[in-house]
Amino acid sequence: MTTTLDPIAPAQSILYRFLAEGFSLPTAERLAYLAEMTETVRAACEEMVESGEAAALPDLDRMEQAVREAVRSDLGELQAEYTRLYVTGIPVTPCRLLESVQREGALVGEAADQVTGAYREFGLEAQEREPDHLVTELEFLVYLTGTPVAEGDEAERYARAHTRFLQEHLLQWAPAIERRTRESTEEPLFLSLATLLGWVATAGSAR
Repeated sequence: MTTTLDPIAPAQSILYRFLAEGFSLPTAERLAYLAEMTETVRAACEEMVESGEAAALPDLDRMEQAVREAVRSDLGELQAEYTRLYVTGIPVTPCRLLESVQREGALVGEAADQVTGAYREFGLEAQEREPDHLVTELEFLVYLTGTPVAEGDEAERYARAHTRFLQEHLLQWAPAIERRTRESTEEPLFLSLATLLGWVATAGSAR
């Protein structure tokens, strides 16, 4: 029999996956996924609160409305705003989704080396994006919380790695993503995702 030791790990995995898709370049397929998952995300957030991991829910009504509006919006405009905000803004990019940039002011810093080491402990390596890209880190957290493992030492290993990675990495720079997104855009989808990211990082690491 395989299981995950932490009973809220499945809820956390759902939230990490939702955020990983949300902070990727918007496509019709990704927006459809976000819309399809809103009720599941609400249930996962409610489970986090009921378990004592978080004191109160984020504004999920606003997030659901933002997702509905994004699905109906001009995809090209949404992609352009994502690119300006997170990838290659002119004259500057307001909020690069790289831990090294947010914490060290460098494109490749110690954070990139540290998360690479964390991945290698589980036989993983970054493929499509930089190792310290937000989406890469979220996908690693999906792996840690969503991989069925036997009870005992192996499950404890995954749980400890999850808590350590949250505390040493995502929690250290998720607030900067939330703040700089708020300062730099009026797009409801990105504002809601940034709020959810800050909530999830804080709730998941409060142990």
